[in-house]
Amino acid sequence: MPKFALIGPWGNNLGDMATIIATLDYIKEFSPGAEIVCFSLVPYVTEQAIGINCLPAQRPVTIDPDHDKNMFVRFASSMQRNPNSLIRELGRWVLRAPIEFQLIQYVDEHLRDVDALIINGGGQLEDEWGGPFSHPYTLLKFSFIARLHKKKVFILSVGAGPIRSRISKIFIKQTLGLANYCSYRDLFSKQLIESIGFHRDDPVYPDLAWKYKVGEFIPKPTKSVGLKVGIGAMVWRNPQIWPTKDQSAYNDYISRLAEFCAWLLRNGHQISMIPGEPDHDLMAIADVKSTLAKMGIPDSEDKIITTPIHSVPELLNELSTLDAFVGSRFHNLLFSLMMNVPTLAIPYHKKLNGVLDDIGIGHYWMPIESFNLDMASSLFNDMMDNKPEILSKISKRLPEIKAALDEQFAKTLSTI
Repeated sequence: MPKFALIGPWGNNLGDMATIIATLDYIKEFSPGAEIVCFSLVPYVTEQAIGINCLPAQRPVTIDPDHDKNMFVRFASSMQRNPNSLIRELGRWVLRAPIEFQLIQYVDEHLRDVDALIINGGGQLEDEWGGPFSHPYTLLKFSFIARLHKKKVFILSVGAGPIRSRISKIFIKQTLGLANYCSYRDLFSKQLIESIGFHRDDPVYPDLAWKYKVGEFIPKPTKSVGLKVGIGAMVWRNPQIWPTKDQSAYNDYISRLAEFCAWLLRNGHQISMIPGEPDHDLMAIADVKSTLAKMGIPDSEDKIITTPIHSVPELLNELSTLDAFVGSRFHNLLFSLMMNVPTLAIPYHKKLNGVLDDIGIGHYWMPIESFNLDMASSLFNDMMDNKPEILSKISKRLPEIKAALDEQFAKTLSTI
């Protein structure tokens, strides 16, 4: 039986988790009994969700208990506190070097007997979260070792950007050059990769999460008055979480989102707070509620619903009860469309616009930096007035998206 290794940014992000589940389902259909090993950013969380052995993608296997007492380590740590960014990055690499050799041996051990390495969806071609020696370097390392052992490397429906570092661009171009097959999840990602100097006639295929198998959910309750509207607050620019830190921008975003929520409530609608990454987004949800309280709107359970969501099925179940969704998480938008819910995006990245464009409703969005109540209420009313047309476009496009992903999986896995 074939053996596959999968690597991706799986962990607490529910959308990324859906991409691996969808891929695993297809592999099991294509080759029942195939052996699979997964490399994850948060192995224990991923393992609980998919029931398959998961290994760390970036962390060392073991750490010397006297690691922090080592003089070499203390010197490298002092470099990381240097005001010069180049010295800080060098210090990070020097600090990592003693355990990196061990990690390379560990990756080599697990990839030498696989048939293919699959870099599995998500926005993996970026350096915003961790810099060049985080995901760009990790993908290059895995791809190089796999090809060293003459194994195939498939990069499936990945997103790209931001890519700011010159080193990141080199790492990403080398990774793509090593791949036997590569596809991007949207045209923006392909164009960004071309802009950094990598040119190859690679195709564009939809995000892998579109292939997630949707189960049976409770029918939407009929309401005589008002709508149930999902709100996807996120920690955009929050200095505690976001790599690009701007407390003022975050506060302003939360304030404007709360103002829109207040408008919905005053018009007789109900709100459901929908996290896409539970650990982080609950902070933003709490801040929206706090802002609403200051505006004189209490946290009423019958008006503001905050359902505990920790898995993809729980997320989809809550989305299935909505009449509309407004938010900024890429996969939350994708999932709401899968559940036939009219969706208004607040993009922090062009990838969100790509989801709407693919369905044919690309004008239902507003910029996260500057949307206001007039803009939000006008777009929301327009969206609900045109709900039948939107649902018609969704129902027509979804089978085409799934067929395209079937084609991609068949094209790649049949070569094993």
